[in-house]
Amino acid sequence: MMFFPDPYPDEILYSTFARYHFYSGNKSYRDTLEELFGSGNIMPSVLFPSKIESVSRRIKNGKYLPDYLIQNHTLFPLYIQLQTFEKRQNLIKAIKHGDSEGLYASLGVAAGSICSKKHLYYCPVCVEEEVSNYNEAYFKRTHQIQGVFVCHIHRCLLREYPVDYRKYSRIGFIRLDHKVISNRVAYNIELPKDTDHFRISQAANYFLNHPLEEVSLEIIKQKYKELLYDRGLAKHSGQVNQLKLYEQFIDYYGSDFLKSLESFPQKDNGYCWLKVITRKITRAIHPIRHILLILFLSNNVEEFLNYKKKQEPFGRGPWICLNPVAFHYKQPVISNVNITEDTKTKEPVGTFNCSCGFIYSRRGPDTSPQDIYKIGTIKAFGGSWENTLEKKLSQKTWSLRELAREMKCDPKTIKKYSQKLNKSLDDSVIINKTEKLKKGDCYTKSLICYLELNPDCSRTQIRKKFNREYAWLYRNDKPLLEKVLPSSKKSPTKKYNRVDWVQRDFEIGHDVKKALSEIKQLEDHERITLALIGRAIEKEDLLRKYKQKLPYTMRVVSSELETIEDYQIRRIGNISKKLYKEKGKLRKWEILKEAGLDQKKLSIRIVNEIEMVLEATKA
Repeated sequence: MMFFPDPYPDEILYSTFARYHFYSGNKSYRDTLEELFGSGNIMPSVLFPSKIESVSRRIKNGKYLPDYLIQNHTLFPLYIQLQTFEKRQNLIKAIKHGDSEGLYASLGVAAGSICSKKHLYYCPVCVEEEVSNYNEAYFKRTHQIQGVFVCHIHRCLLREYPVDYRKYSRIGFIRLDHKVISNRVAYNIELPKDTDHFRISQAANYFLNHPLEEVSLEIIKQKYKELLYDRGLAKHSGQVNQLKLYEQFIDYYGSDFLKSLESFPQKDNGYCWLKVITRKITRAIHPIRHILLILFLSNNVEEFLNYKKKQEPFGRGPWICLNPVAFHYKQPVISNVNITEDTKTKEPVGTFNCSCGFIYSRRGPDTSPQDIYKIGTIKAFGGSWENTLEKKLSQKTWSLRELAREMKCDPKTIKKYSQKLNKSLDDSVIINKTEKLKKGDCYTKSLICYLELNPDCSRTQIRKKFNREYAWLYRNDKPLLEKVLPSSKKSPTKKYNRVDWVQRDFEIGHDVKKALSEIKQLEDHERITLALIGRAIEKEDLLRKYKQKLPYTMRVVSSELETIEDYQIRRIGNISKKLYKEKGKLRKWEILKEAGLDQKKLSIRIVNEIEMVLEATKA
């Protein structure tokens, strides 16, 4: 090819072809197609051009390679990054060598197309800048994306080019002639949620200019899972609370805005796009709908893609085995942990399964390095533990308690497994009575000797001095221990003075007033309860036990106590002020999340309070 115009920044390839036809002087579109593609039977596509390899070969000196044209001058990057790694290679091959007819179905455009455009679109401000810089205008690819209605640079409304390309010649090209268009600039006051339209436009442009190899549907789905969990909309297992997601999603965007994008999810439809997009299935979803969910979860696409998952509740593997008889005891040999959610506390529960058969679980998240050595529940001891127990039972030299301590379990567990292994505990666990008597005599003599030298010492002093001897005798021969120890010393009877309750009532009431004043000075203090006041004046037990003797104090207290509902209303007010100051607007779901309230369990009074706060900010 003798001549090919250099594509301008963000110019869609179709526009470059149109400029080529104009400058080539060709009368027939078929001549242009023959020169561009090597065939006059190609039907040019605005959104998804095909046979890009053929075009690249005909451009002088191989200046523009197929990958460059695909990445910088087509809409493919937006769609390809939302496909799986496995599928994208076939798609890129079809784009380079195939035709556009099959691409629509492969990309999900035919089945999931929304906000389809009959015209090419342009931004009046962009056109003015292009004419000033290049002496001509062109169609930018970001402006042609379905669902994009404002310019990603100037925020103004995009305008339709006055030619319906779907009614134009099937083999023709439409060039942007700046002399025949309207230059009137309008901003998106005509559209609901103008800020969100601008964010969508910027997000689409970000995807178009992002390297293809860095993003895929697998990566995006994993980000969805992590962010939904952080927002309290999914469990550790990945199961999404679809009703809660639906309510917050609608509250975030508003039904009118979503309907304008033909993306209002149907709550009762099991296969509505919002449910499908958060599941493991890989059904094609329109990019604008992906962008809607991304912007719901993050401020922008860059923040979404750079999101780092919060620390794992049990840290990163491998995890240690806590089988006390295994040669790898307390060694990191477990490669996988199964994380579930406690049905009551909603905290993560990790189940650790070692190759030795030992399985244990504990509730997370871990808060200190020592937590890795904790066991919540032993699910299975495993073969190696049972074999070791069987050997020790056969030795006939262990007491039940000694064996339980050795195997790090309860004595009842030893009994249970002795029956399972067909080992009679009476036959296999023999207590050496002679050794026991010798140990008891030795410990007793030590105590008697000390008491002869210290006749005035108390039982408590002896227990501290001879902790091991005292504990052994207490467990094995308590009558002998009682015989050796001195008699208990009773504390002398205390004489109590009568309390002047009138004076005490006045003093405590004064302390309560002072404490309440200090509590209220705190910006977001706890709910005012009897316990809180009692802790503040360090007399909680007194307030609970002697209410009837403190009438004045209890009047002061009762006048300031908050019900749970009072406390929630106060928190809603404080949270609303904070959020409005930070973001300049309020959303119901954000208030509820910050206040830790469940929308299903709100009282009428709290609902009315939230509505009043929202109305006040709109005024």
